Amino acid sequence: MSNKVSFLIIIGSFILQPFLVALLPTWLVPNLMFCILMIMAATMHPEDMVAPMILIFVLTLIQDIYYSQYVGVSVIALLISMLIVIWIRRLANIENILFVGLIVVVANLAYAFVYWGIYAILSSPYSFLYMLTRLPQAIIANIVIMFIALFIITRDLIQRRRNEYFR
Repeated sequence: MSNKVSFLIIIGSFILQPFLVALLPTWLVPNLMFCILMIMAATMHPEDMVAPMILIFVLTLIQDIYYSQYVGVSVIALLISMLIVIWIRRLANIENILFVGLIVVVANLAYAFVYWGIYAILSSPYSFLYMLTRLPQAIIANIVIMFIALFIITRDLIQRRRNEYFR
């Protein structure tokens, strides 16, 4: 994915996220910035995703300023979950659909636990049990979005790999 395409997708999801929150029930809304960053971490080389990653972090910080109780917590949780996905990706094949599902679940768990942990340190009233009750719906919503996007992206990646082989 080129930087121009990824920038357009990131900005589009930044604009679309508040509309999804307003139109859909809260248990059904995926975190689009999280999904895009995890897709990039799973499919792109780490050196190619620096500029889009910075844009995602800046836009997530803007979302935190407008919508969150504490500023910067989402960025820290995104960074840690992205590093976990990059580390796991080096260990195994990302084109296996079951492994992708496992990566999505692990990344969601990491994001939720880091997010809740920082909120707990900052003395937020949200309990661990509340976070656990919201976690399955978030995982399901993010898995659906990420499987659809990964299906589209991996088809393109496989074709690009075949084209490079015959050059």
